[in-house]
Formats: sequence, C-alpha cells, structure tokens
Amino acid sequence: MNRIPSLKLFNRALKFKDRTSIINYPNNSTQRYTYNDLLNESQSIANILNYKKKDLEQERIAYFFGQNFDYVRSQWGIWAAGGTAVPLAISHPIHELQYTIENSKSSMILTNSENYSKMKEIGTKLNIPVIELPKVGEYTTTATQFNPTEQYKQYSIDSNRNALIIYTSGTTSRPKGVVTTHANIEAQIQTLVDYWKWTEKDHILEVLPLHHVHGVINVVSCALWSGAICEMMPKFDCKQVIDRLLESGITSDLEQPISLFMAVPTIYSKLIKYVNETITDPTERLAIESAFKRLRLMVSGSSALPESVRNEFQKISGQVLLERYGMTEIGMALSNPLNVDQRIGGTVGFPLPGVQIKIQSEPNNNINNNNEVGELLVKGPQVFKEYFEKKEATKEAFDEDGWFKTGDIVEKDLSTGRLKILGRSSVDIIKRGGFKISALEIEREILDMDSNIQECAILGIPNDEYGQDIGAIIVYKKGKKPMTFEEFKTNCKVRLAHYKVPNKFLVLENEIPKNAMSKVNKKELLKLFS
Repeated sequence: MNRIPSLKLFNRALKFKDRTSIINYPNNSTQRYTYNDLLNESQSIANILNYKKKDLEQERIAYFFGQNFDYVRSQWGIWAAGGTAVPLAISHPIHELQYTIENSKSSMILTNSENYSKMKEIGTKLNIPVIELPKVGEYTTTATQFNPTEQYKQYSIDSNRNALIIYTSGTTSRPKGVVTTHANIEAQIQTLVDYWKWTEKDHILEVLPLHHVHGVINVVSCALWSGAICEMMPKFDCKQVIDRLLESGITSDLEQPISLFMAVPTIYSKLIKYVNETITDPTERLAIESAFKRLRLMVSGSSALPESVRNEFQKISGQVLLERYGMTEIGMALSNPLNVDQRIGGTVGFPLPGVQIKIQSEPNNNINNNNEVGELLVKGPQVFKEYFEKKEATKEAFDEDGWFKTGDIVEKDLSTGRLKILGRSSVDIIKRGGFKISALEIEREILDMDSNIQECAILGIPNDEYGQDIGAIIVYKKGKKPMTFEEFKTNCKVRLAHYKVPNKFLVLENEIPKNAMSKVNKKELLKLFS
C-alpha cells in the first residue's frame, strides 16, 4: 500500500500524478521527473533514513547537492522520515560547511557520488555518517512506488514540527540557524501562490542557490505546491538563461513554456551587461526582448533593486520587475502588486495577505506628515520558530508583544500605505553630524547619476567628530573612464543634500565582493578603507 506523510505539500503532489515536477537542465529530454517520481524517490530515501527508527523525530539531516532533482528528493525524503532538513551551500568552502553541520548538530550528511569525497572528509572530522544516495530509480522498489489508482495510507507528521534550518548570511555575526516549522513553510508558500497567482500551468527557470529562502521557498516549494514545472539550472549563466528563454515556447516547451523567473538584482545587472556588451545584432536583441516578454512574471528580491537596473532591464526586456521584501526569518512579507501598472520602482509595495506589520518609529523621526519612518516589525504564521539552540538571540529578536524585529528601516507613505526600504539599521542607516541617512538612497542616486557606473556601495565609516563619514565604493563599466573624486563630489551635490555627499571614495576594477547569495557584506567592505 502507498504511504505518505500527512503534510500538505505531499498531499497536493498526489493531485498532479504524471505531470512534470522537476527538469534537470541541460538534460531536459532525459532528466524529467513527474510528481509520482518525486513521491516514490522521497519515500525511498525516507526508508533509508528510517532504517533503524521509524521516525527521526526532528533529527537534523544535512544534505549537499547542486540545483537538481537530487536536492528536492532528498529534502522531501528527510521530511517524509520525520527529520529536519539542513541544506548546505554548494559554493561554500569546507570550513563554512563544517560550521553549519556542527552548529546544527546534524546526525548525518546526504550527498551523491560527485561530492562524496568532500563530504566524507567533513563527516570523518565530525564523526558522523555520510550517505551516498543511490541514483534515481535504484532504490525504488515496487513496495514504495506510488500507484495513483490505489489507496494510500497516511502517517501523521505534526505541521508544528521543525522542518527546515536555513542559516543566515552572517553579515552582522556568525550565521544563525533559522528554524521554520512545516506550518511556517505552508503559510509562506500559500501567501505567495495566491498573491502571485501560481498555477499548474506555470514553468519556472530556477537559477538561485538552494540554501536560502528565495530559492527554497519562493521558487521550488511554490512551484511544487502549485503542480507547476521547476526547471533547475546547475548555476546561473547569462548565455544559458537567454538561450533557454529564446527556445522556450518557440522550439521547445510548446505546451508549457517558461512563464516565471525570480532572481536577485546582481543577476539582472549581469543580464543587462551581457546583452549590451555581447548582442550587437538588432534582430537578435529584438528576439531576446520577445523571449523575456513571453514570461508572465519576473521578480527581484533579497537586496535593493537600483532604479537604474530596473529601468535598463525594462529597456532590454520589456519587463517591469516586481520588487518584493522578505528575509530568512519571515519568508516574504511585502510585495508590489501583480498588476504591472501598480508597481512603483524603489518601493516594495504592501504587506502580503496574512502578514501583519507595524513600524516602530523613533521620536522626531517622521520626515513629514505624509511619511512614517522606523523599524519594520512583523507578525504572522509565516514567522520562524527560533534560532537553533540560541534562546537569548531568539528572545532579543522579538519585542515584548511578540513582534519580530526585522532590523530594517522602512518609510511608509501614509496616504497610500506603500512601503520603501531605507536599509539595515546596523549598516545602511548612517548617522552623520546628527542626520540619519539612508545608504540605499545614496546608492540609487549615484547609479542614476552616471550610466557608466556598474555598481555602487555606500558605507558608514567611523569618525570621531561627526560619528560617521560616508564612503563610496564604485565599479565602472568595462572600458569607461572613472571620474576624479572632485568630479564625483560635484555631480553628487547636484542630486544630494550636502550632508549626504560621500567624503570617502574608492574605485574597484572588477566587481564589489559578495557572499554566496550575491549580497554585499558592508562590514567586510569597511576593511577596504583601512
């Protein structure tokens, strides 16, 4: 008899049976897996994990796979076995991987033959077993295969159990393990599926690393909840993405072409750069624009989207990117509307359904009667349970009424309710001579000021007299001549109040260093000025 956990994600998968769930790019024709395949494979992995005990009882299991079907069947297998999934970043060095495994107290590591030796080295150091998963189909016996015509036996897994531990980027301290329950995840998924109108007719191209909520929840989990197709690229590559979009709906995927794409601002910047520097034939550029236009939705998040990137991407694609706001601890909280005409650049829209917010204003911190400024606080069923084995850090993350303190400063337009992110209170709000200044605002103005600038980061640099200086790190587009510091300041003064003009200046040749999620760690960048 078929067995299945009582979790909603699994029960929904039963509805979609022989529909395609996961495609491994570039093996689109040979590595296509149905929802039945996913249920079969996850149950086989659960059987391996439950060899000694029928229920892992929230035991942490680390897993190390690239962006492919192996990743998904392992995650679902851990859940089906009653365990807590701990995804490992494929791009991290051994030192960071070891920290995640040790800190989460994972009892074993799942991986494939390609990565077994690397994981075995860590497993030996930590004295925990490393399991090399069999190839798809090798362990799937008749007894574990789902037969859609037969009844299935449901076994109970409480939705309030721990489901996932995702580690923060560690921009302000050592990475912390964010524990979410199955109920938290279901709330996060349901909100996005409803608001962005996911259906089983959707087909998303997945290019994001899968150790972060953006890829794990917004892309993969939302797709599988909806019965959609999730096509997984091993890593982001400009040419591969554009070539894939060019063929989808024209020479391939005729019945279900790619309809969704979600990424971080850095990826959109790279796509702009690739098209502008590589594609010179007008006919080819028009074909690329048409390929992007065939998508029904393109989303940007995880960091602020510069207005210049938003506008330039619209020029080459015809797409108005939907900006949203979320974080590991809360999933997605704010989003611009799905209706293109209601999206406003530089803002993150409104609270998503089911998400409660309030703004913790500071005295005298209102810009004027039409705007409220303060730290964003969030409540709702999507908010995480705790930081793993960090009671004090968990307690400090919430106020006395149970609101999660995001650490992000927002500006709310009181006439419309629309919100804008001003930045992290710790690194993006610069306190200079009595003024509180948004680093993100300055970054946006600098990028709009000179089209030759590829990237910009604004930092608060300690200063005994004024509290903080404002430092600007600039990267120019290939072949473009940098401004002198004096020219830079003169141009800034045209667009910015005098107290917002950077008084430190650094030009880098290549790109601003980023972490595995393509985010800038401003505390690390401060060292460049020392």
